[in-house]
Amino acid sequence: MTLTDTSSLTTADWLARVAEVADLVDADADAGNEAGTSTQAVVDALFDNGLMTIALPAAVGGGEADLVTLVEVFEALSAADPSAGWSHMAATTASAFCGAFMSEHEVEAMFADGRTVTAGQFAPRGTFTEVEGGYRVDGEYSFASGSGHAGYITAGGMVLRDGEMVLKDDGMPEMRVAAIPRADVELNGNWHVMGLKGTQSQDYAVRDQFVPAGRTFELFDESPLRGGPQFTVGVMPITSAGHAGWALGVARRALDEIAALAQIKQRMGAETVLARQQLFQKEYAEQRAAFAASRAYVVEAFGAIQEAAESGTAEMSHKADVRVATTYATRVAADVVQWSYRLGGADALRDGHPLQRCMRDIHAGTQHIFVDDSTYINASQVWLGVAEGFVFL
Repeated sequence: MTLTDTSSLTTADWLARVAEVADLVDADADAGNEAGTSTQAVVDALFDNGLMTIALPAAVGGGEADLVTLVEVFEALSAADPSAGWSHMAATTASAFCGAFMSEHEVEAMFADGRTVTAGQFAPRGTFTEVEGGYRVDGEYSFASGSGHAGYITAGGMVLRDGEMVLKDDGMPEMRVAAIPRADVELNGNWHVMGLKGTQSQDYAVRDQFVPAGRTFELFDESPLRGGPQFTVGVMPITSAGHAGWALGVARRALDEIAALAQIKQRMGAETVLARQQLFQKEYAEQRAAFAASRAYVVEAFGAIQEAAESGTAEMSHKADVRVATTYATRVAADVVQWSYRLGGADALRDGHPLQRCMRDIHAGTQHIFVDDSTYINASQVWLGVAEGFVFL
């Protein structure tokens, strides 16, 4: 396997790489929305400077970036274009788990060219029937974000043996995730939505496909075969880094856009431009403060779980913090964007204006189950010591 070592790059190095492609990502946003997927120019640029493999283990040729770095990179890229940022974070995190948990032989086959990512759903909506050498995977899935440029599509499911669900020692069903070549998956092309139009988050089906055991992994496995300590806390924290960084990026872009627009926008009947009106100044300060507070919580929570993972002391309370920080940041981002859009008036209403893009996309992102109210409930059950059974954190 030919590897390009990006694992020694700092957060500043990675952010500099985002800056190199940000103008292109922004300029191609409308084209990506029109096509339903990121343009090839954007995809090539992300591969060329290593951003598409930032989360992959170093042993697979990736950057193996820590959780706080991932948050900041996802934020910066999503500020340029929320759809491209969403596709990127979904594909890079899905690929990272495959690279960390799948067998050496399968990982080499998947990632040796340095130009492959995976996309798709981990949720156990299908079945994995045990057969010699692997599983027969069957099921119907949603939200194959980034599938327009993925080499493999992931699918989750419950393991069956002789027609019966396989249970683990703790009584929970065994749940696995498989990576299937894109050509062997039925992609429905039905991503017809209001927001995040450029993510190709279409539905798909896997029809009784054989997948070798080495190209699967247990959904909640915390014993990676390769990769840094961030993989020892399971799939949820890295997935959270994607959603948190994405929401922060959309909110940051909205605040930047309304601040720029306020310098020149003077609504009918107003005595001066928005930037010189005290009511706008007060509300702008409130929105900036809410954004900064939510971002600080995100950085603190992800920094704490990264540090705990490195020392082997990570607990459920750390996972609860990153999940709540992610959901909270998404809610705050939606409020920030909505305020910015409202104050943008007719300018924000028009196609092509970044505030319209932010408005559509943030309210698509809030619909994701990952930032549902259940996040708060599950976390509180952990913090209060009243959790009964398995908690999805």
